Amino acid sequence: MFLSRQGDNSIAFTKISFVIFILLVCFYVVIRFWHLTIYGLWQDEIFSIYFARLSWGELISSVAQDIVHPPLFYLLLKIWISNGGESLFWLRLFPALTATIAILPFLLLCRELKMVLAEINTALMLLGVNSYLIYYSQELRMYSLLLFFTLFSLWGFVRFIDNKDDPKILLPVLFIVNLLLIYTHYFGWLVVTTECVCIMLWRRKQAFSFTAHVVLLAFCFAPWAYMVFRAAEKQGLKGNLGWLERPNVSSLIWYYAILHGSFDVPRTTFLGFLIFGFPLLLLAWQVLKRKNGLHVRSALMLALFSFLPVSLAFLASQILPQSIWGERYLIIAAAPYLTLVAVAVNRLPHQWGRAIFILLVTTWVTASCVYALGRDNKKVDWEMLTRKMMQAESAQAKNVKVYVFEGWVAYPIKYYLESSGGQSFEVDLIKEARDVTGTHFWVAFRNTTWRAENLPQDIIRSAGCQVTQEIRGRDWNHKVTIFSAECQR
Repeated sequence: MFLSRQGDNSIAFTKISFVIFILLVCFYVVIRFWHLTIYGLWQDEIFSIYFARLSWGELISSVAQDIVHPPLFYLLLKIWISNGGESLFWLRLFPALTATIAILPFLLLCRELKMVLAEINTALMLLGVNSYLIYYSQELRMYSLLLFFTLFSLWGFVRFIDNKDDPKILLPVLFIVNLLLIYTHYFGWLVVTTECVCIMLWRRKQAFSFTAHVVLLAFCFAPWAYMVFRAAEKQGLKGNLGWLERPNVSSLIWYYAILHGSFDVPRTTFLGFLIFGFPLLLLAWQVLKRKNGLHVRSALMLALFSFLPVSLAFLASQILPQSIWGERYLIIAAAPYLTLVAVAVNRLPHQWGRAIFILLVTTWVTASCVYALGRDNKKVDWEMLTRKMMQAESAQAKNVKVYVFEGWVAYPIKYYLESSGGQSFEVDLIKEARDVTGTHFWVAFRNTTWRAENLPQDIIRSAGCQVTQEIRGRDWNHKVTIFSAECQR
């Protein structure tokens, strides 16, 4: 055994369990800085920088007009850039540090849930090598910050319902954390909603004080909600959220498959659900039967935070005029779910069963992490594409047009042209390939925007122009092509 119990709740650390714990903490930290700058910035990250460059008032106004996210991350990023500049390492250091610090509220939460060290070590392993969490710990967006405040909120909430501290002190602290949470991302409200459900299940005597807490949160969030409502009323939601498709049952399954660790191999998703699902089902049966002295409330609470926010997002995406479903937004459920899995495998009834499933689960997530990190096309290398385009032009070239059809392509090209001294280029956003003008220009597009039988190259050739050279890049989901053309006009 990795540990020994002394009484019901106290735990005596063995040397081997403590060494494993320290190694897992170190690994969790190191993997989040591994190859931190191997990829350049992509469209969403560059979007973050453009917001952070604005004045304080313009930033608030522009983020409200964008509708998609609250402003806290952009405000913090502005402060971060003002202190360290815009080097790739410094920019990526912000989310990586945030994801690293998130280990502190996570460990405090495990302690409040009375998890034993074997369970904590397993949970640390699952979180540490999860490729989904690693990816967003290195992306210059708000998702690692969302994870941090979610874990901080859960820790404070568990202390609140356990009456660990004076409510007059703890509830204001929880209020500040939850306010920062909902100003980081709208899905923070799903965490607060789940906390309300937990209060009604286990601490109804505290329902009034917690309801007042939620009302005050809504009051403080109301000015921002009003600004966003006015923006949505003027421009609608489709332009900003139209890319979010309505989820189906497969979307639900795939989200949890990502948390398990996914492979581009047939039937591996089903196999992953077998490995992770069996301990969870057995834990559910044990909870219902009140067997083996389980901390029933802790298991149920983890289950609620693992499944209720995801279910609410799924239902809202079916009911609302516009879907709000996004796998990255659901990072709020990742840590509770993986912690629940860790508890489940460590509470299997037989020692050999625990050993087998701990080995299976940790091997699976480790293999998926190695598989994901080993792929060399995780992001489009926009810096390389832009550099090759600049090298293809003569030093005397001026006012060379680069035609693009969407911001997803325009933002990174424009950013790297500006960063690399490509003043001779001018990025022009157009709707159709037939809208190009001039005798010499470049066109950039991604494959998901165009059907293979109607590519921009074909349209340009049909207009009597010659495609002279092509540059290509790709990531997991997209292929990007940049080509030059010469026309006789």
